[in-house]
Amino acid sequence: HAADQAARAASLVAEPRMGGAAASAALLDLAGNGVACVTADVSISRSSNGASETVTATVSCTVDRSQLAPLAPGAHQVTARSTEVIANYNAAPVGD
Repeated sequence: HAADQAARAASLVAEPRMGGAAASAALLDLAGNGVACVTADVSISRSSNGASETVTATVSCTVDRSQLAPLAPGAHQVTARSTEVIANYNAAPVGD
């Protein structure tokens, strides 16, 4: 879900703000759902197929599983990806 929120947030802003918007949305979603990441990483990538552009958000969260020992000791990294079409109406108009 955090990756979905990150991709959606990035798709709604201009390119220079995509990374920050994605990170903020993902971290808010993780915290709001009670997920305590030891480390969290959010990255975005853009692509184009000619007709449309998309942004893909990748969210990685390292979870401490020490309280589950001996069943699942140590840390575990969980990664999710989500892609959204970039909202072209956010681009500045060209000319009059």
